[in-house]
Amino acid sequence: MSPEKPLRYRYFYRCFWALLCLLVPAGAQSLILEGLVINDQTGQPVAGASVYLENTTLGSSTDSSGHFMLRIGAATADSAVLIIQHIAYDTLKLILNEALTRYRFRLTPLVRPLEKIVVEVPRDRTLLANDLPAAVTIVEASEFEGRGYIDLGDLLRTEKSIQIEEDLSGRKSLSLRAGNPEDVVVFYNGLKMNSLYDNVFDLSLLNVEDMRQVEIIKGSNTALYGAEAFSGVINIVPRVRQDYTARFIQKIGSYRSGDWNLQLNYSPLQNLSLNFTVKDAAYKRILGNRTGFLENRSRYLSGNILYEIHPSENGNRGESINLMYMRVDSDHENNSFVESVGDENEIVALNYKRWSPLWQNMEISAARQTLNNNQALIDLSGTLDRRFANRRLSLNVQNRYRFSVVELISAYQFEDNRLNFSELRRGLDENPQGLEAADIYQQRHGAVVLARVNTALGEGPVSRARVDFSYRYDWIRNSERDVLERRGERSIFYEGEQQVNRWQAGTVKFSTNIGGRAKNLEYDFFMNGGSNIKFPTIFNQISQPSPYNPGVPEIVARLLPEKNRSLEVGLSLAQLFDAAAVVNEWKLEFSQFTNTYENKFRNYYIPGVPLAFYENVPNADIRGLEALWKLVFIRRIMTMEWGARYYDVSDRAAFPFKNAVSVTAALNAHYAGYRLQFKGFFESKRLGWLRDVRGDFVELRLPSYYNFDAHLSKWYTLGPIRLFASFSARNILNTRTVLEGIAIRDRRLYLGLGVEY
Repeated sequence: MSPEKPLRYRYFYRCFWALLCLLVPAGAQSLILEGLVINDQTGQPVAGASVYLENTTLGSSTDSSGHFMLRIGAATADSAVLIIQHIAYDTLKLILNEALTRYRFRLTPLVRPLEKIVVEVPRDRTLLANDLPAAVTIVEASEFEGRGYIDLGDLLRTEKSIQIEEDLSGRKSLSLRAGNPEDVVVFYNGLKMNSLYDNVFDLSLLNVEDMRQVEIIKGSNTALYGAEAFSGVINIVPRVRQDYTARFIQKIGSYRSGDWNLQLNYSPLQNLSLNFTVKDAAYKRILGNRTGFLENRSRYLSGNILYEIHPSENGNRGESINLMYMRVDSDHENNSFVESVGDENEIVALNYKRWSPLWQNMEISAARQTLNNNQALIDLSGTLDRRFANRRLSLNVQNRYRFSVVELISAYQFEDNRLNFSELRRGLDENPQGLEAADIYQQRHGAVVLARVNTALGEGPVSRARVDFSYRYDWIRNSERDVLERRGERSIFYEGEQQVNRWQAGTVKFSTNIGGRAKNLEYDFFMNGGSNIKFPTIFNQISQPSPYNPGVPEIVARLLPEKNRSLEVGLSLAQLFDAAAVVNEWKLEFSQFTNTYENKFRNYYIPGVPLAFYENVPNADIRGLEALWKLVFIRRIMTMEWGARYYDVSDRAAFPFKNAVSVTAALNAHYAGYRLQFKGFFESKRLGWLRDVRGDFVELRLPSYYNFDAHLSKWYTLGPIRLFASFSARNILNTRTVLEGIAIRDRRLYLGLGVEY
C-alpha cells in the first residue's frame, strides 16, 4: 500500500468527524414544540390560531384540525414566552418550558361588548359558502357524537323545518319545508347521494359518528346544487382530519340494539392525513302481537386520504388532493310476512383543489357511485322480487374568481347514470300491465354562472352589502333499453333503445343581503327569489297515467318537468354582552317564504292495484313562516333555543301528511367535560288526501304528537387518553301515538361508552 492512501483515508475520517461534531450540537440546539389547540368549553379543535414566541419572528398557525408544529432553539427555552392567539378567543400566554410539557392547549371563547360579532371561520370552505344567501342551520359534531342517535334521520327529527318519515325496513326519508322527500337534495362531501329511481336518499345509510357537521340549507334558491332542490339541501361534511389517533365508541340500547364504531387517524407527514372508519350496528324488535320480529343490520366502512400539496392560508391559496371511499350495506328482515330489504351503497371520489394567479380557486371532483336495492316479499297472496341497480359517474368543475368587490363563480356538472330495474310478481293482486324490466340510461349536463358584488361600507347602520345573480342551464337525455313489459297474461321483450325523453331548461335566481349595526345591535337581512326546475324521475316515467277523469280539464298526466318560483325574506338580530353579565348573547331569526309550483306531480296507488299512477296539477303552493330565538348565558356555558314554524299547503294530495305547526325547545349546557341536552318538540296533526277504489279523494288524519329527549355525556382526560360516557333517553313521555314497528316515535334508551387516544 502506498503511503498516500492512508493519508487520504485519514483526511476523509477527519472531515467525517468534523461534520458529525457540527451536526450533533446543531441537533441538540433545536427543539420541536407540537400541540393541539382546542376550545376550552366544547373540546373542539380551533383552526387558524396564531402560535408564536413573544418578541421573535418564530411562529406558526394551527391547521383545520387544531394542530401546530413550531421549531425553536434550545437556548431560548428558559426565557421565551409562547403566545397562542385567535380573534374569537382570549389570548393564552405560557412560559415555553411549561408549554413543552403539554400537548393540549385550551382557549377560552371571547365574550365582550358588541363591537363586532366574532365568529370562527372554517379553513375548508363548504358548499354553502359559495351559493346564494339562504336560511341555514348548522349542526356541529359536538351536538351529536357518541349520543343515542341511530342515524342522520334520527338526529334531524327535532329540527323545526324537517319532517322525517320511516318505514318498517328502517328506511328514513326527509321532507323540508312541507315539500316531498324527492324535493330535497342530499350531498356527502360535495357528492350528490339521491337515487336515480325516485330522487330520494335513505338517511339511515350514513354514520353520524363520521360527520364533522350537517348543513341544512333551506329554500329553493340555490344555484350550484343543481336542479330539483325545490325544498332545500342537506350537506354532510365528513371528518377528514382529527385531533386523535384512535377512537372507539360502543352504544347499546332498546330493541336489543347495539353498534360499535372505530375511527383511526394517522399523519405520516405534516401535510398528509389518513383516516379510516368502520361501524357495525344491529337491532331486533319483537312486534306487539309476539308473532313476529323486525331485525335490521348495517355495516359501514369509509376511508380518506388528504394530501395538502401546498397548505392553505385561511382557506385560500392552497393546493390539495383528497381520495375518499365509503361503503354501506344494510339488511332488513320482517318475519311476520317474510319480507327482506337489502341496500348497498358504495362511493369512490377524488377531489382536487388549487389556487393559481390565473384561475384563482379551482376545484375538480370526480366520483363513481353504486346504489343497489333488493326487495323480496312472500305472503299468502303471492311473491314479489324487485331489484334496482344504480350506477352513477359524476364530474364537477368549479372555479371562483375574485377581483376587487366582484366575485364570479362558474361550474360545470356532468352525470352519467345507469339504472337496471326488474320486478317479478306472482299473485299479490298481480299487475296486468306495466314495466317488468329495463336498462334505463340518463345523461345530465349542467352549467351555472354566479356573479356576486360584495362591498364593505364601513361603520354604521349599513356596513356591508351584497348582491348575487345566477343563471343555470340543464340538459337531460333519458332512454330505456332492452325493455320487458307485461301485457295481460304475456310478457313482451323490446330489444335495443326504446323510449327516449329529452328535457332542457334554464333558471334564474337573484339575492340581496345587507347587514350592519344600529345602537349596539347587529342585524342581517336577505331577500332572494327566482325559478327552479325538477325533471321527471324514473319512478314517474315507469308509472302509469291516471285512469280517472278528475272533472278538471287542467289536471292531466303530463311527463314534463315541474317548475318552481320562490321568494324568501329573512332577518336576523343579535347582540353580545360583557362576560360578567348573566346573558352573554341573544339572537333572533325570522324568515317568510312562498313556493309556487307548476305542473306538480301527484303520485298515488289505488287499493288492491299494485301499480303506481301519476297526474299533474297546474298549480300548487306552499307558504311558510319560521322563527328562532337563541339565548346564551353564564359565560356561554348554557344555551336555550325556541323554534316555531307554520306552513300552509294548498294541495294535500301533492304534499300529503305535512303538519302545519311545529314548535321546538332545547336547553344545552356544557362545563368541565360534561354536556347536558334537553329537546322538546310538538307537531300538529297531519292531513293527507288518498284515492279510494272509486278514484275519489278521502282525507286521512294523523294525530298531533309531542315528546322530549334528554342526553347526558362526559369526557374524562387521563394524559393522552380520553374516556367518554353518555346516556340518552328518546321520546321519554309514554304517549298513545306509537306506530307499530316504527322506532322513531317510541321510547328508547341508549348507553354509550368510548375511548380516544
